[in-house]
Formats: sequence, structure tokens, C-alpha cells
Amino acid sequence: MVSSILFINTVHYIYGNGTTLNRKIEFVQIENSQDLRARISIIGGKQIADIPADQIKVEMQSATDLLNRYVSLRQNPQNVPKPKLKRILSSFTSQEQVNIALSINPDPQTEGGRWIELKNNPIGTNGNETILKLKIIDPR
Repeated sequence: MVSSILFINTVHYIYGNGTTLNRKIEFVQIENSQDLRARISIIGGKQIADIPADQIKVEMQSATDLLNRYVSLRQNPQNVPKPKLKRILSSFTSQEQVNIALSINPDPQTEGGRWIELKNNPIGTNGNETILKLKIIDPR
């Protein structure tokens, strides 16, 4: 029996030295699953990674808030509230996971929305990179 797949959002990015979008990340939800997955593939080619929600980090603080916290910490270390921490995507409800995936900017050449941060090993299998980490960040 084949499970149905619900496509939530697709994000394109450039891998390597080129200037053309050549990779995509599809955030999907498999039927009968509460959690999303990130499927990374070569555009027009094969899938190179399938990352479950329990391996995707979500940065809960924007870059601006983080910078403001560091400035405040230098000025008055005793009066700075604890930061919002990184969370694992699977720790959110199913609807919250969908909302986070939908908040990701699908085009890296435009501003707004959350961004994806990938860490990979360029020496992967079959001539393709190996994805080591995926993090959803808020660059604002």
C-alpha cells in the first residue's frame, strides 16, 4: 500500500559554484504521520536526503533579537532574560510544524520569511553531498 504525501512547501537553493538553483528541499507530511520531513534532491534528479522532523532544528530567536541580547548582556549581565532556545521540529504540534514550514522563504534571492541553514559534507556518496544538519532560522 502506498502512503499519500502532502507537499507543504518547496525551497530551492544553489549548491556548488554555480549561479543556477540546482537543489530543492520539499517539506512533506506522510499520511498517518504527525511530523513533517524534509526531502532534499537535485532539481530534475534524484533524492539525496530524507530528514525526519526529530533531526531538524528550529531557531526560536531572530538574528536581531539575538544581537540585541548580546548588546544587553554586555551592558548589564544581571538583567538579561534567558533566550528562546533552539527546538526540534518534532516538538511542535503538527499544525505548528506546517506553519513553520510555510514561513520559510522559498526563494533565496528574495527577502522575508525564515531561511534554511544546511551543513553538509561535500564528499558524499555517488558524487553528491551528504546532508549533516538542517536548521530553520529567522534572519530578521
